[in-house]
Amino acid sequence: MKIYCETFKKWIKVLETYQEKGDAVRESIYLNFEDSYCYFSSSEGIGRMKFYFEKDSKDEVIPNFLIDSKKFLNIVSQYDDINLNKDFVFSNKKDKYKISVIVDDTLVDIETVKQIYDDKEVEFTKEQVELISKTSTFTNKDEQNSNYRNVFIKDKYITALTTPTPMFESKFDLDLEAVLSLNVTKTLSIIGMISEGCFLCSKDGTNNRKIMSRDKELELIVPGCSSVDFPPNRSDKFIQSYKHDSVLSVNPSLFLKTLQTLRPYYSEVVNSKISVSIDDDLLIKVNDTQNEIEKHVDYISCDSKLKGLVIYLSATMLEQIFSALKGDELFIDIPTDENKPVLNFWTNDEQHILATRFKQ
Repeated sequence: MKIYCETFKKWIKVLETYQEKGDAVRESIYLNFEDSYCYFSSSEGIGRMKFYFEKDSKDEVIPNFLIDSKKFLNIVSQYDDINLNKDFVFSNKKDKYKISVIVDDTLVDIETVKQIYDDKEVEFTKEQVELISKTSTFTNKDEQNSNYRNVFIKDKYITALTTPTPMFESKFDLDLEAVLSLNVTKTLSIIGMISEGCFLCSKDGTNNRKIMSRDKELELIVPGCSSVDFPPNRSDKFIQSYKHDSVLSVNPSLFLKTLQTLRPYYSEVVNSKISVSIDDDLLIKVNDTQNEIEKHVDYISCDSKLKGLVIYLSATMLEQIFSALKGDELFIDIPTDENKPVLNFWTNDEQHILATRFKQ
């Protein structure tokens, strides 16, 4: 029998991700020659992938088997195709691999992943997958509040938040209402980037989601989220809470480079707190018992009401913001009233990020 290796190599990142060490079944791939799918699973999801093979003869029969994922993927990643005989010996020309296998169909659940999830099927483009992936970086898997462990899509906007702030929000070119758990966004990102888009499917009566590649060669079922509340990010009251007419604008790449030069110093500071003084330019300070560092960076424009203001911010948060928002000019809505802690960072009408400043 000849097994073609192309699909294994294409999806090797997924096959490696959904494995579980210490479990003989979950650290293995199950090759099923009856339906031409390999099956794999972990505590984070269960999936199957189409693979292709040719029998040496019509009468050739090789039973379905489990094989160690790490060893099998190492073999197939080296060749375009690999031969397999009835003694479970893999070969390519003079190279041979005799690997221990488990022949026991009762150990593998193939019916769960074969279930139809066609109640709601949504197709995401590669660009939409990239935006979902970016949004998921503003969630936090360790938050107790489940709202902060999900990505929300509604009214053609996508948003995520970790604590009440910071929050990322962007326009999203799809009329969809959905809550995506971190498990779902992780899988969407992996599959969607490789296949330049993917499908997300749901099934009534379950929170689980099925994610499929565009050619539906790969399918994964991952746990979804329980009931959560959509954040009020599109309400007029919420929007007015962060809109201010006192605006500072900077060159985002210049500001980010300046921050990065300060990283060796502020990484030692509790909560990576830095101060930014606004005057004829911006004075960034790292000041603690071990460091007293000052760096100046020019701004593009500044509302006169902001002159003389000193704001205290998380440096790591600023790095995340300036890395996420791209453009030639980044605007920051800054309230002059220190009792209003939320700052709005934006480059255009498409995307913005809310973040909280510290009190002095």
